Amino acid sequence: MAGDLMSDPSTPNSETSTPLPPNSILARLRDIPWETYEHAYGAAEDLPDIILAVARGEDDGDDLFSKIHHQRTVFSATAVAVPFVVGAIDANLAAGRTKNAWSLIYSLGLVTNGAGYQQVHHRMFGDRDPVELEKTLAREEQEVTDAHLAACQAAPSLISLLSHQEPLIRQTVLYTLGHCAGVGRTLFPILLRHWHAEKDSTTRALALYSLDWLLEALRPGAFPYMDHQQWPAPIRSEDKSVCVSELTKALHRSIEDGAGLERWIAADVLVRLGGTPTLSPGELAQAWDQAEPDLEIWDEFRSTDWFHEAPPLRIAVAEARLLHRAGYYRSALFDIDAIAQSRQWRGEAIAALVRTLRHEDEQCRFEAASFLRHAGLALRNHLSTLLEAGSVDVRLRALLLRPLRLNVTSNSAPVRDWVEAVLTGGDDTALLYLAGMIHADDPPHWAAFITEQLKRLLKGGAFRPTTDLPPHAYWHTNRRNSSGLAEDRESLIASLVSALGILQGGGIDIDLVEEVAGMSNPAAIKLLGDMAITDLRARTALESCLKRPALSDSAYQDVRKILRNLTPEGRSSMIAEAGDRPNEELAVLLGEDAEALVPRWRVLLNEVDDYGWRPLTAAKALWTLHGDPHEIRDALIANLSTRPSCLPTLELLDKFGAAATAAVPKLRALRDGRAIIGSSIEQDEQALALIGKLLDRLPV
Repeated sequence: MAGDLMSDPSTPNSETSTPLPPNSILARLRDIPWETYEHAYGAAEDLPDIILAVARGEDDGDDLFSKIHHQRTVFSATAVAVPFVVGAIDANLAAGRTKNAWSLIYSLGLVTNGAGYQQVHHRMFGDRDPVELEKTLAREEQEVTDAHLAACQAAPSLISLLSHQEPLIRQTVLYTLGHCAGVGRTLFPILLRHWHAEKDSTTRALALYSLDWLLEALRPGAFPYMDHQQWPAPIRSEDKSVCVSELTKALHRSIEDGAGLERWIAADVLVRLGGTPTLSPGELAQAWDQAEPDLEIWDEFRSTDWFHEAPPLRIAVAEARLLHRAGYYRSALFDIDAIAQSRQWRGEAIAALVRTLRHEDEQCRFEAASFLRHAGLALRNHLSTLLEAGSVDVRLRALLLRPLRLNVTSNSAPVRDWVEAVLTGGDDTALLYLAGMIHADDPPHWAAFITEQLKRLLKGGAFRPTTDLPPHAYWHTNRRNSSGLAEDRESLIASLVSALGILQGGGIDIDLVEEVAGMSNPAAIKLLGDMAITDLRARTALESCLKRPALSDSAYQDVRKILRNLTPEGRSSMIAEAGDRPNEELAVLLGEDAEALVPRWRVLLNEVDDYGWRPLTAAKALWTLHGDPHEIRDALIANLSTRPSCLPTLELLDKFGAAATAAVPKLRALRDGRAIIGSSIEQDEQALALIGKLLDRLPV
């Protein structure tokens, strides 16, 4: 049957299939030696059947694009398949399958700015041969460029669809053409003329974004994985002034005459181009409220970079939206939080979030507090406002305790008063928030009280913390069923595990930990495993876990492995596996046996790793064993360039004393740079404080 299908692609293979248009390019599908090309899963010889199924409406195209554009990576088969994708688009439109055609056009737009697999991932693997890697990267750059050029060559066919009667088709075509930067100089006047002629307001709005995207190639870092020199007709720097001038005229006209989405996008693009919208923050906020429903289907348009050239205006617009719109505040607060990631504008953004703690709407206050939980030392100038907000609601006290503790002495009166208010407030949800934020050196009765309350809640079975709290503000509220019981129990378990660290500081309740572990909770299982090295009761608890019917298969295997590692045979196996997974706890556990792993750990010190965790864990293990800063110092200084592991790297350098002096130039660069350290504002502020401490202490 497959042979018959390929011999005559115009013949449908089922009663529900649709014949292909005459003279379709799909008739040439079998002329391509597909077995010589590759997609995400290997040889591309299966693509003809898949493309034909898509063209006949038997497949929606998801399988096709998972192979030629897999998680934004493209392959040698991608460029070859693009003309046939265009044929499939024509076939679906001819048969009236607008939704299928829309999906294919949109996916074609994604192909325009793909990447090669190794281009994206090679830094995660340090064992690649440099010569072979260079060849692979060069080949992938050509494949990515070819895919972009193939999409550009499809532009004439797509331009003809700008007259299609369905606005959604025209909008999707604009999206894809806007990303064909390789022929931007040709497309810009065509799309500008279409904007002038277009009657549909939403389509006019998206045409403005498409025109702006065609200018994207002039911005640093745009289309990073391809060879721009092969582009036949991009917008060049000498064209920019004319293009910007023409686009700016269109933007001002849309701001004056448009509404909703068109007005919002025009203001957004104008700010990107360095202009200033003639609209107040309130008017912009109103335009956003009108625009948002139209944007929901266009994830690509929901950028967090709105007004990235004018952060104060962004903050003003977001605050205006908070005042003018009731019920759902996360979008505006996300926008302010995105600005707070920038050190330059962090103060203004944090101040806006703190002001929101006084908002009249309870949900909005909780939303703001949930963002501020991780603001850390950035809240040092707003403590009086935090204390005032916390006095309003016991749950706000629990949410804001984390940043408060980072800014004042742990045993100070504000901290004591806040914790006591939560403990005695009778609010179980606030208690759960508080559970993971008690320190080991806090008054013992705090941990004891929380432990008893958590036992009560766990055993009671009737606690429903999500029923009276905004969905965003709880850890596991997306897990609900009609009874609200099982999912709330999961939330409860998450809080219990957070509390296990508290219990560890003041004597662990083994029965409580065993109960949580018996529910297949990995954190509780790990805690029992750590304790079992020296505590026979914990080993017995692990053995009891194996008999619990609620234990999942994977958790059962985890417990078995822990118990096996406690035997002499398991210890030998653990040593054999430890070479590629170093950590300081393992170094302590293995003692003298760990010395056999030192050569491998020294190799890991210099392994290329985008995230920096393997060099860092190797350094920590070697420091635990030898305590020699010179053994690991150079590797740690190099590791300061990795964002996720930079803060713990600084914390290890802080233990070196004068031996850390060699890091001074790098420390200054981190302090004076614009990129944040770590993955949150809290980590960045902690890192900056630690860098300041090191620079003050180390000799220059």
